[in-house]
Amino acid sequence: MTKQDKKLPELLQYAKRGWKIFPLKANGKTPLTGHGHKDATNNPARIKEWHEQYPDANWGVATGKASGFFAIDIDVKNGKQGLESWKGLKKPFHKLHRTLSCDTATGGRHYYYLQPDNISIGCSTGLMDGIDIKGDGGYPAIAQQGLSMLCARRGIGKTQLATELAYGAAMGVSCLGGRFKVDRPFKVIYVDGEMPARSLQERFVRISKGHNGKLPQPDYLRIVTPDLQERGIPDLATPQGQDAIEMLLGNTDLVILDNLSSLCRRGKENESESWLPIQEWVLKLRSKGTAIMFVHHAGKKGDPRGTSRREDVLDTIISLKHPNDYKASQGARFIVKYEKSREVYGEQVEEFELWLKTDGETTVWETPQIDEEKASLEEKIIELHLQQKSYREIEFELGVGKTKVGEVIKEWQKKNREADNDDE
Repeated sequence: MTKQDKKLPELLQYAKRGWKIFPLKANGKTPLTGHGHKDATNNPARIKEWHEQYPDANWGVATGKASGFFAIDIDVKNGKQGLESWKGLKKPFHKLHRTLSCDTATGGRHYYYLQPDNISIGCSTGLMDGIDIKGDGGYPAIAQQGLSMLCARRGIGKTQLATELAYGAAMGVSCLGGRFKVDRPFKVIYVDGEMPARSLQERFVRISKGHNGKLPQPDYLRIVTPDLQERGIPDLATPQGQDAIEMLLGNTDLVILDNLSSLCRRGKENESESWLPIQEWVLKLRSKGTAIMFVHHAGKKGDPRGTSRREDVLDTIISLKHPNDYKASQGARFIVKYEKSREVYGEQVEEFELWLKTDGETTVWETPQIDEEKASLEEKIIELHLQQKSYREIEFELGVGKTKVGEVIKEWQKKNREADNDDE
């Protein structure tokens, strides 16, 4: 499946939200339709036609009344100071309802706000240095890639979590008790700067046994470790190291870099200038359609170690910390917290607990829940089961693992049989 094939479901999701979209020239903003943004539509059939006609197209969304929101376009290319300008401008916008935000391929940012009722908002270029407004008649290009960081102190379990996420993405299955939802397989490369290949492979086998023993297709989960390379993994802060990884990418969807300290060795960790070559590289990869997840060590206070400049370009930062009642004998048990999030919000970014349970052969993540939440989830599973939904359909709709679905249904069936026997 090509990147173009994978783009269509995302476009249809935008349309389902009511967004009116239209095709642009590949890697650009020039409309491919005769009337530009005036041709924008949320009609699935028309979008499919355009996608088939322009498989490599970039896409724009018509802002303003057409889609129900307007956008603040922050630009930093060619010396523009959009981020600085926004610091002095954003206060008046706090009273409005902000929804999503995303980084642009050139390091800028888009903020999306709901269109206020009975107010017409047009387009404004150069409102301040590097600040444009996209309202009626405007169209920012749609971002489809993300940069994220998973951060924790040593020994908490960040690599355990990162490998589970890699497995879920490569298999196209929801994981971690449904906290991370995936609706299709993604091609993943896992680059580990410390572990030998055999240890990493064994870890993925244990993870698979917690998901009915299935492993991803070889081209959907590839690993890169120092012992598999003749001279180890080159420094990814250098052009040579970056070129070595790019040669492996092909049409990879997600690259996980575990961890920053072992893979990016040039320069000083707390100097912002040392981060710039890495930032420029990952922004380039994102512009080509690849998402990046960094696994990184935290300092004594739990914050990402080193310069804070790297946080500016990231869409998501997730930290892991032990709960107050943690005991060393419990292994990988921690609280997951979103320190920064541009693409998810509301209940999706609330803190939650994860606990890795293993018998040495199988690893399974548990998400402790209060009794009321657990009972509600089980009721929903049974309700969907009675509607003759398949395990897979229930798993996707509720965001829980197939194993959990099976356990709940089997326990419910067992209780029903016992009740029938009592009636006899």
